[in-house]
Amino acid sequence: MVETASTAKIAENESKSMLSFFKWKTYSETLENRDYLCQDIERHFPDGQYDKHPLDLVFSYIHPYTGKEIYFYSDLKSYSCTSLGPGKIREALKSLGQSIACARDNEQWRIDFSNPDFSGEVRGLLFLLNHDGDYSQDILSKLNVVAKFDPEAHKGSNSTLNIENLNIDPNQFVHIMDPTVIVYMQTLRKDIQALRGSFNFPLGNKNYYFYYPNLELHRTQGEEVEFPATIEVLCGPYLIIGNFSVEQENHDTGEIIKFKPGFIVYYRLSGSTQEEFLFLIDQLSRYQMFNNQKKVNVRQVHLKPDDNAETNFNNALIEYNKTWSVNGLNPIAEGQLTFNQIANLEKKFLSSPLNGARNL
Repeated sequence: MVETASTAKIAENESKSMLSFFKWKTYSETLENRDYLCQDIERHFPDGQYDKHPLDLVFSYIHPYTGKEIYFYSDLKSYSCTSLGPGKIREALKSLGQSIACARDNEQWRIDFSNPDFSGEVRGLLFLLNHDGDYSQDILSKLNVVAKFDPEAHKGSNSTLNIENLNIDPNQFVHIMDPTVIVYMQTLRKDIQALRGSFNFPLGNKNYYFYYPNLELHRTQGEEVEFPATIEVLCGPYLIIGNFSVEQENHDTGEIIKFKPGFIVYYRLSGSTQEEFLFLIDQLSRYQMFNNQKKVNVRQVHLKPDDNAETNFNNALIEYNKTWSVNGLNPIAEGQLTFNQIANLEKKFLSSPLNGARNL
């Protein structure tokens, strides 16, 4: 994919800045933008034209439930809205599929990012940043993703993405962070900054965490404060951030601010039905988030939220309390669960046009 150095640097800087907030590990700049020798040249480069796989960055985290370290072999792309096309995405996904197949068997890669006795998991990550802020469509909605290509059914379709042809080996994964996911992550990060500025959320990386409930078949492993927001959570319908009990000083006034333990739920869906919020509230209750009178704030992040989203939420809360009330006592106290919409999404990553830069 053709990129200018300036636009490529935007994706690099933004990905590292964003994902560090979500507690993903980054690595030294000396390990960025490197090539690694292919371990299966006959299969990956049968014409003999190349013998190496390109790498932009590697990110990693330890999974909260499995305790396994997950490494993301990343391809970072910075685009204008006019150039997000299916063909280029197919090329990038195919390249990532080949790259991750070779990474864990490449001794130099293991030495650079782990150790010679590598025991983690390598996944691919395609990070698609729309730097001009004009792109508002989920990239997957432009692709007809099929497990098996049917020549008749898909004849003449330039948007069909055939999984069979991507060279992704069994039990390996390639993830896409498309512009809608990246806007969501950036908006969330900026919202936390604003809440901190108004003393509604504590400062410091050690005073917040991403919440993972203990489930029937899975229990968390490790220190809660170290848990990352996993790729599945970031691309899912909601994300839960918790804060610890802490006291901090307002340096402007000298006042001591006391933060009580609580949760913020960032919600990505449109809010078009009461049922979806009823399901959400039920899930939060199952996760025991309303215990000890902890406050929970649901904050909706959506490009075009439904006009009735707040009404649907309030009606769902009334319905939930009505259903589960015991002797007149509601399971969720008044004011304990609240709802807000974030109106201004962070869509722009480039303050001004790049002189002479080509569309990517």
